[in-house]
Amino acid sequence: MKKFKIDEYSKKEAGFAVPENYFENLESRIFNLIETREVKVISIFQQPKYWITAIAAIFIIGLFFSISFNNSNDESFANEEFLTTQTDLTTEDLAEHLTENDLKTLEENLTVYDQEIIDLTKENL
Repeated sequence: MKKFKIDEYSKKEAGFAVPENYFENLESRIFNLIETREVKVISIFQQPKYWITAIAAIFIIGLFFSISFNNSNDESFANEEFLTTQTDLTTEDLAEHLTENDLKTLEENLTVYDQEIIDLTKENL
């Protein structure tokens, strides 16, 4: 294969020439062309307003639930207290306060199994 003789041929000059001090002044010219924008400043003190309203809403919801749960517990405590203090009631006392309709409703809704009846009679006899 033939060796190239690059140095023997005449060289063409480049079609483009760089002006003197082009790269030294490039940065300053670019910064002059760029428009400087003013950046909006966001205040730190405006954002806590949202946090305060969120905390207040959570507090109100928590207060609502605590009040509603306390009321339901008070009723159950009242029923339990009544049962513990009224231990002297007999079946006759209960029968006096129940009407015929109440007794029929209780008989319809009450499910007693045969084994339970046998166990109760053995205990009481």
